Amino acid sequence: MADRSIKQGYLAILAVTILLLLFTFTLAFILIVDASYSYDWKEARNFNLTIKSCGEAEAKARSDFEKGMHRLYFSSWFDEDTTQFPYNFYKQIEENYKVEVILTGDVFNSYFHCYNYKMDSLLSEKYRDQKLKKLYEKLHGQKYRK
Repeated sequence: MADRSIKQGYLAILAVTILLLLFTFTLAFILIVDASYSYDWKEARNFNLTIKSCGEAEAKARSDFEKGMHRLYFSSWFDEDTTQFPYNFYKQIEENYKVEVILTGDVFNSYFHCYNYKMDSLLSEKYRDQKLKKLYEKLHGQKYRK
């Protein structure tokens, strides 16, 4: 009888040890994987998790603008030439207008459009013209009207 209770004690300790190891490895994996994602991916994920309507996206754009956070969300693909349109557009609006470009990868959310539309209108008011639209049209035309 004593041997049986000792075996059961060892089995219980072994089971707890295995569960603790599984928990530890799972937690470490989650932390390592999360740390490996880019800033843009994390921003897009946060947007997708928190914004549930076009109105919320517009309110976030207004709030970000008032905080001085000028950003736009664009989906991006695995283009070979990142010196051409649209990447040269992204680079110019970051450098010339201090607009942070968040590349969302192939993740699409229709609320990105609502956010961008509102942010674009706020930026147009700030600059008193449509510089971003004109820059887009110029670079788009250079790429596709050859």
